[in-house]
Amino acid sequence: MSSSLPDRLATTGAIIDLSDSVRLRFTGNDRLRYLNGQLTCDVRKASPDTVMPGCVTNHKGRLEAVVSLHSRGDAICLDAPASLADFLPARLGKYIIADDVELEDISAASALLHCCGGNPDSLRRHLGEGETALANARFGPPGTDIWCPPSRVAFWLSLAPPLSREEASTLRIQHGWPDWDADLGDGILPPEAGLDATHIDYHKGCYIGQEVLSRMRTAGKLNQRLVPIRLCGPAVAPGTTLLRTTPDGSTTLAGKVSSLCPEPDGPAGTWLGLAWLRKDSGEGPWTCPHDGQSPLTSAAAR
Repeated sequence: MSSSLPDRLATTGAIIDLSDSVRLRFTGNDRLRYLNGQLTCDVRKASPDTVMPGCVTNHKGRLEAVVSLHSRGDAICLDAPASLADFLPARLGKYIIADDVELEDISAASALLHCCGGNPDSLRRHLGEGETALANARFGPPGTDIWCPPSRVAFWLSLAPPLSREEASTLRIQHGWPDWDADLGDGILPPEAGLDATHIDYHKGCYIGQEVLSRMRTAGKLNQRLVPIRLCGPAVAPGTTLLRTTPDGSTTLAGKVSSLCPEPDGPAGTWLGLAWLRKDSGEGPWTCPHDGQSPLTSAAAR
């Protein structure tokens, strides 16, 4: 991550084009009721100024998608990672039968940018017709999502220095924010990734998977958890196993690394990451093999 990024975030902000994401628009008199039965968040509380995060889960309470949504006049709009472009419209339209709901894929007709840091009020002064600015800490630090026509992307990108994908990834790892493609995926229970604190409303009523997630909240037992880690030593690839040393000196599987980046402003050979740990992994430190041959690299929770 460029050493100038903190200065950029504090002054001008830094902007990234996220228009490869999937963007959907829901209209119709039943849109709130219908989406409330599909998502873990309370769609009735959606705002035109702030993004609301939510999950799509199956009947077993396991993740199928993560989304960000907001209200816009007589519509609910949401965006999700690009890798969900084929799956999500079909999944969220699956149960529209007799409901007064229309789902429109507006990915090609719209664009999405995110300005991390900077002054949100200065961005809003540039909004054109049909454009919207939404508060969203998408990568950890406070930021602003801009929805606009594709023809306006170049204009918005000219207002602030660029935020690269690598820098955005480093920011989210620093702040412990999971990424759908790197850290999450089908079959994970939202509380295992800490999404119950941000993506689930336990008081909103029924939705697909609600019964399982409510029971989990009561029981408070998780088989695995996603945690931030700090590694010292040679870099390892995502998917590398973490090991726990037992009292008798042997090692057992503790989990695996899912995201990793160099520690900003840290000494050489230090890395920040996110890792999935088993419930019996202990409190660390853990170790991980490097290339299967090199000495073990120390790891500790941060």
